[in-house]
Amino acid sequence: MNPLLKQNSIRLLISVAVLVVLTAVHHAYGAFVYQTPWRLHTLPINFILFFVVSGFLFYSHKNLPWSRVARVLAIGLILITWLGWVGFYEGFYNHLIKDSLYFLGFSPAVMNTMFPSSIYEMPNNLIFEITGILQLLPLPYIAIYCFKGLRDLKSIKGN
Repeated sequence: MNPLLKQNSIRLLISVAVLVVLTAVHHAYGAFVYQTPWRLHTLPINFILFFVVSGFLFYSHKNLPWSRVARVLAIGLILITWLGWVGFYEGFYNHLIKDSLYFLGFSPAVMNTMFPSSIYEMPNNLIFEITGILQLLPLPYIAIYCFKGLRDLKSIKGN
């Protein structure tokens, strides 16, 4: 097994783990501050998916049947869950865009259309907004190591 391949997988998992922890802190804090316990649903989902993805990546290094499939599944879950759902939707749209438009002075009507008050909080808590935006920090690393993981598929034996 190529040691660089294993190193890239470890770096990918560390980057995802950082995002999982940031997301857990952000949603737990939001659940407490805004008295919205439904925000806590992301914690078990993120942790369970993290362990599933870790298992797939671990299996992909064994050069066994279905090793390539395991790697593709792991990277696919990472791209959909953490790059897409948590990173771009949660960090970018729900926080960076919302905060930017709010502080640029967009009208309440526009803000309420884009960010309905039934599921969004307008910026009123610095820690909540900062922890939301911080979810963007691991995204470049996740993207780079996902790309490297897909690029290295040819060096994995198995299906």
